[in-house]
Amino acid sequence: MRRRSEAPTLIQARDGSQVRVDAPASSGTLIDSSPTPPSVAPSSQRRGRRRPAWFAPILIVIVLGLIGALLVLGDTLGRRWAEGMIADRVQTSLGLDVPPQVTVDGVPFLTQVAAQRLDAVHVTAPVTTVQVDGHAVSLSDVDLWLRGVTQQDNFATITVADLQGQGRLAWASVAAITGTEISYSGTDDAGRGRVALRHDLEFQGLTVPITLTGRPVIDPDTHQLSFAEPTVAVAGFTLPADLVAGLLAQNLKPIDLPLPDGLTVTEVTAGTEGLAVVLAGTDVSFTTT
Repeated sequence: MRRRSEAPTLIQARDGSQVRVDAPASSGTLIDSSPTPPSVAPSSQRRGRRRPAWFAPILIVIVLGLIGALLVLGDTLGRRWAEGMIADRVQTSLGLDVPPQVTVDGVPFLTQVAAQRLDAVHVTAPVTTVQVDGHAVSLSDVDLWLRGVTQQDNFATITVADLQGQGRLAWASVAAITGTEISYSGTDDAGRGRVALRHDLEFQGLTVPITLTGRPVIDPDTHQLSFAEPTVAVAGFTLPADLVAGLLAQNLKPIDLPLPDGLTVTEVTAGTEGLAVVLAGTDVSFTTT
């Protein structure tokens, strides 16, 4: 069946004319021309993509790793700086011609700095020269342990609560310190090293060269160098000790060993390469002056 079309509509314009407008299509054929509203995304999509569960733990590990690396770097740089300062103070105080090698013991270093006390410091010098009473003394195999090290004014002064170590004096240096011609003379029956001291003995207007030998020891009370089991030889012949007791007492007197304040020699051993000495000290100070 054919639908009846509706009559056109006349609309009055502003200028008085009339405009004919065709009737709209029937409801059966009417097409909705209104725009389609945009689709609404789910709330989860509006907030963005959710990070995976493993992201946060890995981020924490990375941050902690960076912090740890910075702490290790700071600890290393601080340790090296302190080692350089201590080497400079030891070199200046002992009059060494070259700075020794210094290693600060203990980990971590920064906690020791915070406590203002270094647990242990190792000082070594394979070969060096030190000034003793105006004499250049050759030292080798220097090996010192400094424990309980405190500092003042940015390591301008360091104080060592306990010092233990050793080194070796060349025989020429021992002669310079003692003012006596002294050298190695072999070992005794027990394998202990002995030394020989040469003197000129004046006898009835004659100069007689004599050689005094003995095993070097340190007097525990005076810390002086003395000689045990002495003998006297003239022209290669060893004289009986009872005949030369006065001569020995006159020429084998204990010898002072000049050392910085707080340091003492506790033991000596004679060897082919020199006189090995063992050092000890308490409250030893090393400064720039």
